[in-house]
Parts: sequence; structure tokens; C-alpha cells
Amino acid sequence: MMQSSISLECPAKLNLFLEILGRRADGYHELATVMVPVDLADRLEVRKARGFSLEVRGARLEGTNTVEKAWRAVRRRRRIPGARARLLKRIPAGSGLGGGSSDAAAMIEALDRLYRIDLPLDRVAAEVGSDVPFFLARGPALCTGRGERVAALSGFPRIHAVVAWPRLPLSTREVYRHAREFLTPRPRNVIDFLNSVALEGPAGLDRELFNRLEAPALALRPELRRLRDALGQLPFRAVRMTGSGSAFFGLCGARREAEVLARRVGRETGAFAAPVSSVSREAPWRSPKSASS
Repeated sequence: MMQSSISLECPAKLNLFLEILGRRADGYHELATVMVPVDLADRLEVRKARGFSLEVRGARLEGTNTVEKAWRAVRRRRRIPGARARLLKRIPAGSGLGGGSSDAAAMIEALDRLYRIDLPLDRVAAEVGSDVPFFLARGPALCTGRGERVAALSGFPRIHAVVAWPRLPLSTREVYRHAREFLTPRPRNVIDFLNSVALEGPAGLDRELFNRLEAPALALRPELRRLRDALGQLPFRAVRMTGSGSAFFGLCGARREAEVLARRVGRETGAFAAPVSSVSREAPWRSPKSASS
């Protein structure tokens, strides 16, 4: 029977490695980044309807929501009657955790499955945003180009961490604009990062954790250093900013340790703090709850 609604989890992501390789002719930056989806997630419910509507709960978002942008991208390719979407936000906006991109990916997937329209999912996703194709991959991945070329990573170690967000959103555009002052003639090689993780596991990951955007973000908003320094005083294996910020994450050895440290981070810094673990394509994190018509 045909589905009339579908509900999907929209996970956040952590950038374990992010290097800028140069500026492209189209104005974007050439990237090499390794990302993992984690179980801090928004939830998107989509129902068949006439026309489009979107209800957002949990946060006030400025401008056109990425869910609506995804809807428009699908409508440019397929004639479908409409959709009624409800989005529950749990991922902080402006944090570098990829919530908007994840929401958009879920909307594209939901429309494709509800209406059975055989979308070229990756191409539609790339039209909406650079990180959106990653969230269709459902697991750890190496992303290149402007982020839209996705290569799945098998056998990647499970990640446990604490995400800490200082309730201070950052503009991705501003951070990238500032980043040109911090580029080096010889960028770091993502293959070295992947080899270290493959050969040494968590120890290699801890040592090679890297984000080229962290320095420009801290220069742009020096007050972020307070949170960065506070996390550095706690027993994390390693601490790094994710994406263009302003959220940081501290790596832990186990989920229980992350839960304990998350409470401590929230209590001592006043930041939004949450324990997270990575999810993979084997986990049922995108299984829909659906109703039939």
C-alpha cells in the first residue's frame, strides 16, 4: 500500500578532519573532510498534501528553511502535488553540526519515497547545499570537491564524544572569508589522516584530528576560546571544533564517559552540551515510521 506519511531522523555530524585545498572558479572552496553522523538528531515528518507547508518546533530559524529549499529543488524536477512538513529541531542552528543540511537530505529522501518519483538523489542534494549529499550516505565518509563528492568509509571506528555549543551562532560565509589568512602552501593530506586511523585506531584519530576552520573562527570570535580552553582542562582524548563552528567536541573512550562529561561541561560552562555517538549505515537511524493510505 502507498505511504501517506514518513518520519525520518536527521542526524548531526562531526568533522574529524577538514582541510581547505584552494579556491574554486565557482567561488566555493575545494575541501577534503572526513565526517561522521551522530545520534544528536532533528526529526522530520512529511505528509502528502496539496501545496507546501512547514511547521518548525524547538527553534526559531531565520530566512528560508533548508527543508523548503529541498522541496523547491524536488519540484523543479518532478510534478508532485505538495507536502506538509513538521520539523522538530534538536541540533543547534549556526553550530557547524550540519542540522540544516541533514534536514534537507531527509526532505529529499522523504519526498522520493512518499511519491516514488525515482529522484537522482545526489544531484538534487548537491543543488541544495554542499553537505547535503553526505547525509544521504548514512555513515562515515570522505567528502571532497566543495563537499558534495562522497566516498563511504567502511570499518571506521565508533566515535563517542561530547558536543559543546556556546549558544553563539557563527556565519559559515564569514568564517570561510576569514580562512584565507590561515591557509598554508602545503595543505594537510587527508590520506595521512585515514592511514593513521586505519593503522592505529583511536590513538591515530586523536593525534590527527584537524580542522582548518578552527583558527579563523577563533580569530573572528575570540570569546570562543573560553569554551575551547575549558574543554581542554577536562579529560577528553582530544578536542576540536566541528565544521565552521561554533560548536566543539571532545572525544571520549565510551558512551558512559561522554554522558558524565556532558553533564560536567553544561554545569561548568553554561554551554549546550550533549553526549553523542556515531551512527553507521548498519544502524536503523533512518528507518521510517509510516502510515498507509
